[in-house]
Amino acid sequence: MASEKDLEEFFSYDFEDDVEFQIDTSSLMERIKNSNNFQQDSQTNGSGQASNSLNNNDTVPEDLTLSQVVERLKNNIPIGGIKNVPDIVSDVIPDPPTKTPPKKPWEV
Repeated sequence: MASEKDLEEFFSYDFEDDVEFQIDTSSLMERIKNSNNFQQDSQTNGSGQASNSLNNNDTVPEDLTLSQVVERLKNNIPIGGIKNVPDIVSDVIPDPPTKTPPKKPWEV
């Protein structure tokens, strides 16, 4: 559970000015959806039967503070319950450079 200090820090932070922190909400929602699917899958063993055992690859959920969750998401580190998160590939294609480099003085 997040402490009061973490919550105050989170809600008083000006996110619009921090370019590095901006997160695509659609990819974040996809991660949350995948997290919920993983939690449901890990509660049953595929046949609908509840399973109490963990595989070696299962991630055990942890009690994390809000700042720890933000830090892990920023560094693409799994948080409890999220497993095999696909890499987010940008579909933005940069424009080719339009300016020619300046000529050197001896080439003028």
